[in-house]
Amino acid sequence: DVGMASEYPEDDGGGGGGASGEPAATPVAEGSLAERMADKAWKTRRSAYAELAELLSGEGAPAAEFATYAPLMARAAKDGNASALVTAMQAVAAFVEHGPKAVVSDVAGAVCASLVAGGFNSRKAATVETAVAAVLSFIEVGAGEPAVTELLAGLRSKKPAVPPVCISTLRQAVECFGVPDVPPKPLLAQLPTLLESTKAKVRAEAKPLAVELYRWLREVVTGKLQELRPSTLKELEAAFAATGGADAPAPVPTRYTRAARPKNFTARGGSGGGAGDGGWQVNVKRLWKGMEKAAVPILTQAFMEAMCC
Repeated sequence: DVGMASEYPEDDGGGGGGASGEPAATPVAEGSLAERMADKAWKTRRSAYAELAELLSGEGAPAAEFATYAPLMARAAKDGNASALVTAMQAVAAFVEHGPKAVVSDVAGAVCASLVAGGFNSRKAATVETAVAAVLSFIEVGAGEPAVTELLAGLRSKKPAVPPVCISTLRQAVECFGVPDVPPKPLLAQLPTLLESTKAKVRAEAKPLAVELYRWLREVVTGKLQELRPSTLKELEAAFAATGGADAPAPVPTRYTRAARPKNFTARGGSGGGAGDGGWQVNVKRLWKGMEKAAVPILTQAFMEAMCC
């Protein structure tokens, strides 16, 4: 639920002392790491998150450690204190980057929901960036479906900052991993509504998402947008043409899931490929045929109308 509240008290308004103006409690070293992560004092929690991030980032950290702290990741990712949340995001990032696939995938939906609700709404740019990176790392692990589901759910957030960040993250995910590692069908279902939203920031982020989807799916995207207002459609067609249009080389991922990563692949450097690999005309038709048969979550008409009002 993107409207979830933090389970921790918001002991300050942005990382300083308590709400009453008194200094926050000094962090204590008593209790287990898990107990300190749930302490009422934000400095204690922040210290515990830093310790956990170091523990999980250590070379050769045993799988048992990740399994032990997996149930605590979702709660940490929505810490109500701004300073504690920054460090909590670092612990979450370490968990996703270094954790075993099975352990990370089991909590992907719950943690991504918290990242969207907590991290995406932070007033600290570094926290937002870390939260976005963590969601992308979940996709890299192979949890693309739950990650996309929670990003789409974030569009319903009543916090104005959250939906634009969700759309931007979806665009980054498509750019990095391509399809079908990022399931495109639910994105295409929402794209017309986002492009004609009454919220300027939503529209501003929706256009680059549409362009990125077009790079991968070409006529599949244009076919979904024919009911847009003529002015919106004309603007998009110009943006599509600027990418090279239907004759542009097929895009290639700049990141891969762990299972699909080629040998000798360098992140963001690519590994060759493009039009010489058979071209999008063949690949898109094959992928879309499979996706049409897949069970993909579609948001309700009521939600679509709510986004436009």
